[in-house]
Amino acid sequence: MPGAMTKLTRNQFIPFLDVQKDSTFAASSWKRIDYSTIFELTMNEQEEDMDYICYENAVTEINANKPELPQEIACYEGNPIYDFMFDQFFNMPTGSDVKVPFLMCFGGTAKKARRCMATITSKVWNTVEGKIT
Repeated sequence: MPGAMTKLTRNQFIPFLDVQKDSTFAASSWKRIDYSTIFELTMNEQEEDMDYICYENAVTEINANKPELPQEIACYEGNPIYDFMFDQFFNMPTGSDVKVPFLMCFGGTAKKARRCMATITSKVWNTVEGKIT
């Protein structure tokens, strides 16, 4: 008989941004992405169909992943993540200035984390709904 299952909840999957934007990860100032009501991490596999002669049909190969985690932050001035995102929106960075150290912590028994660089794109400020995405 299988062991007991544990339901994982949204608060166990925690994304962080380094508001200091320290690409060396030496002096990071990690702030949790907190006042968001969405979380849908997508791998966005980069695929290629291959017509190998040993198979009757094409085979899909995964060549790369391009993860994406759309977020929205409630407009609470004084919240470090909102203040950071407002700065990113207002100052309109380009090139390497849109790259931000990112930490994704995964819940569950394994409690794994992935640290990487994120590219902040498609910024939208919606004052009616009170959020910046």
